[in-house]
Parts: sequence; C-alpha cells; structure tokens
Amino acid sequence: MAGSIEAFIDELLTIATPYWQRLFTARPGPALTTELLLTGAHRPTGELTRRIALLLDHWEPDRLDTFLIPPGTSLGAFPYGPLEHARKVVGTLLEHLDMPAAEIEDWVRWPFQGNIHRLHGSTMMHLWREVVPDGRAARQAAARLRIPRPADRLTYAITPGLPADLPFPLEFRRPAGHDRWLARHYPDLGPWHDVPDQALGLLSRLRLAGWTVDEVLGRLDTRKPITVSLAELARVACLTRAELDRWQDVLAEAGPGRPGLAASWRLRGLVRVWRHTGLPAELACWSAVARLPPEEAVAMHASGTLTLDGLKALALLRW
Repeated sequence: MAGSIEAFIDELLTIATPYWQRLFTARPGPALTTELLLTGAHRPTGELTRRIALLLDHWEPDRLDTFLIPPGTSLGAFPYGPLEHARKVVGTLLEHLDMPAAEIEDWVRWPFQGNIHRLHGSTMMHLWREVVPDGRAARQAAARLRIPRPADRLTYAITPGLPADLPFPLEFRRPAGHDRWLARHYPDLGPWHDVPDQALGLLSRLRLAGWTVDEVLGRLDTRKPITVSLAELARVACLTRAELDRWQDVLAEAGPGRPGLAASWRLRGLVRVWRHTGLPAELACWSAVARLPPEEAVAMHASGTLTLDGLKALALLRW
C-alpha cells in the first residue's frame, strides 16, 4: 500500500481538474498567466496547469502575472525561461494558501526584497503577523531590517549566504497561550521561552488561519519533534479541521486508508475544487471518491439523483 494514498488523491484531483480549469478560463479577458499556462501556445505539463488553476482561486490574475512572468521578459525570445520560473513560483505560492495574496506580495517586496524563494520555510513572518496585525507586519519587519523601500523587481533566486529566515526581536516573544500545552505535551522543551522560534512561528501561522489551540493539539504527532509535526499541520492550514476530518474519514472508508498529515497536504487542491460546486460537504466528499466529475455530481444533485447511499455504493464498487 506504500504510496497508494498519495496516488489515489492525485487521481481524484486529476478527474476534477477540467471542471476547475473551465471555471477560470471562462472569465472574460484572461490575464497573461491564464493564457500562457492554461490555454496558450506554450502549454506546460498537466501538473503545472492543474497547480495554476488552484492558484487562480486565491490570486487575482493580474497579481499572479507579475509573480509568474517577470516584467520585461520576452516569451518569444525565452520560451523556456518563463516556464521554469513559473514552476518554481507556483510550488512556493501553493505553500501559502492560508495567507491573503496581497499580504504575500508585501512580504516578498519588503523584507524579502523581491526574492520569492525566501517564502520557503519562513516561519518568523507568522510571528510578525501575529504581533503586528492589520497587514502591517511586513513593513514593520522591513523597517527593523532598515529596508527603506519595496523591491520593484521580483526574482526567484537561491542565493548563498542569505539568512534562512527573518530575525524576530526578543522583546516580541511571548507565550501567547502556547506555554500551557507545550509544557504538557512536550515536557523536554522546558519553559516557553526555550521553545524554538520555528515552533512558535508555526503555531502563530495556525492560529492566524483560524485553528484553535485545542484543534492543533488534537492533530500533532507528539512522537515526532514539535517542529516536524507542526510543519506538517501548517501545510493544511488553509483547510478547517472539519474539512480535514471529513475528507480523511471518507478516504479511510472508501479508499486505500486514512491519510496522515504527511500525505494530507494533497487534499488542499481537492477540497478547494469541490468547495466551488456548492454541494453539501458530505455529498461532495463522496462524489469525489466515487470518481464523479464535479459537473456530473452537480447535475445529479439538481435532478435529485445524487444520494449518499448511492455514492457510497459507487465509491466502494470503483475502489
């Protein structure tokens, strides 16, 4: 069964992708990103097309254009350069579906000085976001770093010598309610002020995404180092706990097994596709695992023929 959970989720997302793409290509006046990566002559692999469609649910096309296609790039002169840049950027932006797109751009342009790659593994920005609310955190962090203005040009540069993460002022550190359960479940860590900044940053990210401390507690695998377990959970911060529970339970009943946190990040795209159908949550889950295309499930629901018992029978038959 090794790898079967991941392959099963990927198959379900592949089935739903044409519906997802039609939602966005039907928009009037498609942006350059949409034209290039969904319908244009430089058609990428299906995997990249699918990922771009997921981003277009979260990003305004014009803003995404700026990230995926560097200003001034001639697509005719560099037919592969922009596409390779897009592949790198898409994977990075998909890690942050729990953050508003405008806020992500602020972080990249101000403290990260235009380098999109620096979003990878950044946990301190979430501590800044929690301490400095209302969208001002990125500029406050930039001021602390003595950065006077935002970067005009966006790049994706893996630059040796850059610090792995942002600094976080010692005077800003605070327990924020974390110390009670950290001490209880991770006694070897000691008092909260000895907890790694990375762990506190991941906790802040989940709290900012709407997860309560109890919801985080119920998900962490305390057999793993806290930063590992929190990082796995943070990858699905854009889902609610109810959504994660529902989809994991249905996959356990109708598929190869219940996906753990390490595999559940693949559910982000699948859940977002089926949210758009407007179907009741349980019917949406079972329609997916029954391998129904979303438009077919919507039509059946409108005609009154989409039933939970029927979907369960179909899903188990097809598995």
